[in-house]
Amino acid sequence: MPSFVWKGKTREGKAVSGERVAENKEAVMALLRREQVLVSSVKEKGKELAVPKLGGGVGAKDLAVFTRQFSVMIDAGLPLVQCLEILGSQQENKTFAKILQQTRMDVEGGATLADAMRKHPKAFDDLFVNMIAAGEAGGILDTILRRLAVYIEKAVKLKSQVKGAMVYPVAVLSIAGIVIAVILWKVIPTFASMFEGLGATLPLPTRIVIAMSNWFVRLLPFMVVFGIAFTFLFKKYYATHNGRRVVILVRDDGPGVPEKARIHLFQAFQGSARKGGTGLGLAVAQELVAAHGGSIRLLDRDHGAAFEVEIPDRGA
Repeated sequence: MPSFVWKGKTREGKAVSGERVAENKEAVMALLRREQVLVSSVKEKGKELAVPKLGGGVGAKDLAVFTRQFSVMIDAGLPLVQCLEILGSQQENKTFAKILQQTRMDVEGGATLADAMRKHPKAFDDLFVNMIAAGEAGGILDTILRRLAVYIEKAVKLKSQVKGAMVYPVAVLSIAGIVIAVILWKVIPTFASMFEGLGATLPLPTRIVIAMSNWFVRLLPFMVVFGIAFTFLFKKYYATHNGRRVVILVRDDGPGVPEKARIHLFQAFQGSARKGGTGLGLAVAQELVAAHGGSIRLLDRDHGAAFEVEIPDRGA
């Protein structure tokens, strides 16, 4: 049987390490758990010095699979720490595995799941963390995880479909643009000098092509500078509040919001749910939207209520 090198901590927080002989990695972790050891890493002896892959990160697919598995475990009633430990030990992405193990240790240390995940923004973005915080506050973490899993899976599928659909037209346009640029930059000037040496009168279409070539060669440096400057300025503007935002109008045809209740509408314990629903209230909704740099505004209506939700569009 293979030998495994392991590292971990005792319940008192003391760092420990050693070697164990077992059938596989999961068997070593099971043995250490029975000894009250919090395992941080287990590697087969002889492979612990393997060169890590370059460019390691947490992809959307890894996050989607993790969220789906996490939701199933929470829904089945498994403890939060045990879920993180199992998912971390089974994660093939080494970077993500380390993040999950660190998250588990923070949760064991008394931090909430949202606070523990917030320490790793490269793996868990603001939307993910704030949704987890809402799930913990409302006691509906399993429901929130299921919705996040569906959202991330759809986003990954849509992004893959868009990329797949854009490969062919982008490749064709890029190759065509490169070919035309090379012809105008190198080929046409060569023929132009040949025709000029002959002293013959050229047809109008030929003269137009030669003029376009001369114009392209003269303005090429300015076109490159303009393209770089335009791209930079567009990205700067697109990142601003006015350049990139989404406005959502939410209507309710109920009795509306009384004038006296509008002052305390977004304060805690001012419930928005009557029967059913999550019961989190508008205070949590406003906190989540504000965490993304957005805002919620109550609009005046003759009948019912309407809310304008404005948030920045951060893209896929």
